[in-house]
Amino acid sequence: MGGALKSDYRPDIDGLRAIAVIAVILFHFDVPGFPGGFVGVDIFFVISGYLITRLLVAEGGGLSLVEFYGRRIRRILPAMLLMICFSLIAGWFLLLPGDYAGLGRSAAYSTFGLGNYYFLWSTGYFDREAALLPLLHLWSLGVEEQFYLVWPLLLLIANRLARGRQLPVIALICIVAVVSFSITLHLEAIDPKQAFYVPFSRAWELAFGGLLIFAPPIGRRRTSEAFGLIGLGLVVASTIWMSPSQPLPNLGALVAVVGAVLLIWPRTHSTISSLLASAPLRSTGKISYSLYLWHWPILVFFRHYAGTAMPSGVESSVLIATAWLAAYLSWRFVEEPVRRLRVPPSRALIAGATAVAMVCLSANAIFEAGGFTSRISKEVEAMRSLDVMWDWSCPQMVSIPELGSTFCAFGAPWDKAARHAMLWGDSHAEHLAPLFDSAGKRE
Repeated sequence: MGGALKSDYRPDIDGLRAIAVIAVILFHFDVPGFPGGFVGVDIFFVISGYLITRLLVAEGGGLSLVEFYGRRIRRILPAMLLMICFSLIAGWFLLLPGDYAGLGRSAAYSTFGLGNYYFLWSTGYFDREAALLPLLHLWSLGVEEQFYLVWPLLLLIANRLARGRQLPVIALICIVAVVSFSITLHLEAIDPKQAFYVPFSRAWELAFGGLLIFAPPIGRRRTSEAFGLIGLGLVVASTIWMSPSQPLPNLGALVAVVGAVLLIWPRTHSTISSLLASAPLRSTGKISYSLYLWHWPILVFFRHYAGTAMPSGVESSVLIATAWLAAYLSWRFVEEPVRRLRVPPSRALIAGATAVAMVCLSANAIFEAGGFTSRISKEVEAMRSLDVMWDWSCPQMVSIPELGSTFCAFGAPWDKAARHAMLWGDSHAEHLAPLFDSAGKRE
């Protein structure tokens, strides 16, 4: 492509990363005042679209696909695989077999960048509450990794057909954005869950970032200040006013995306860019990837330990500080050393594929073993997984004339029991029957 761009470091983008990850963390920890913090993920998509497209455009003539994927592997896999291994180890001690088997299955999918499809296919009305799945946050990495597979090839083909002209490439990216946004609106109406997880309904956010590569830099100081102020205002407003009860992504996400676009748009120096480039935001932005990776499993495993309860304010502060420490250590001793390695791209691909295969096979072994039921005592085997609890067979049926019907009775034999009680509720109450059966037999 003509007019290759230098991939200069932009500290203000690290600052925007910091705002995005902080918004996500505040949302996940139920901090009041940030009901729309989930839009931090949408902002990450815009940033990724911009940086990846800039890399491909700036070095499109000399950057091979092997080299591109080698870089992506060094950037993404080491920290992610470390976090997955930690989660599998923690799950051994904190999860019941059913949940542990599910963790193994989700880890196997996520190592190959298919976490979004696993959670699309595996979360539903009768499944474990999604907020208690330790690797749920990897759905977004799945979307990005699928984008990395398609986007370079698409740009490469477009560039060759355009013979170095930018206009056809810009037109192609615009078409991708329009088609993807149309798919988003369609899926919101017929299948909101699919709209949330599939890459087709997220590609427009990445494409918006990619279009910024071809946008002329803002030269006028007043325009630069206005764009920065409006962009930051839109990002903040979306985190405060949006709600997770709305189908996602939606038109509201467009507010955050436009805000991110205005903040990323190349410009002369401005007050907002200086704010984003400040040391606290910049340093947080540098570890934002690891911070995103670690904060969620730390929160989820705490909730499993605490009986699914959300942490208190003090506990949240400790957990967030723990996530920050884990993120810094991951960035300092895993991310940065691996990124600085000077190895042939082909060797990085082989090493990455080997590491993925090893973690995937280990995780799948946990699933195939049913979460290792030998870890728990016989008394609690009845609650080892939701599937077992749903398949539980009623031990006896009794007629209760006063209620005019026949009901399932469990626990001690109905005609010999000293006390009788009724379990009243919907299907979620029914799956507790095996637990009451076991407790009642000990009376």
